[in-house]
Amino acid sequence: MIKKLIILSTWLVTLGFAQEKPPEGILPKEQMAEILIDLQIAAVRANNYSNNEDSARMFLKKATFSIYKKHGIEEEAFQKSYRYYLEHPSEMEDIYKSVIDGLSLKERLAK
Repeated sequence: MIKKLIILSTWLVTLGFAQEKPPEGILPKEQMAEILIDLQIAAVRANNYSNNEDSARMFLKKATFSIYKKHGIEEEAFQKSYRYYLEHPSEMEDIYKSVIDGLSLKERLAK
């Protein structure tokens, strides 16, 4: 049984290192996490911004544009990268772990 676990673990580690690199034009995972953190915070602010759904939607649209500008990217680059990571779930999982950690840290620092 232990031998099987060792073989399985070795195979999984090898598989992890054998993952293909993202194509050119795909944002790095770290940058995606930072952008998603900012987008999540903007979504919460938009939700708290107004009881008027149209006002909240306009606020979020402006905030999203500002976030892209802050990170020096275009919306198309973010969308392309997001689609890429959706097709690579293990990498997207890494990104969202970073997002959760980042949001938790910001919450602790805000208290």
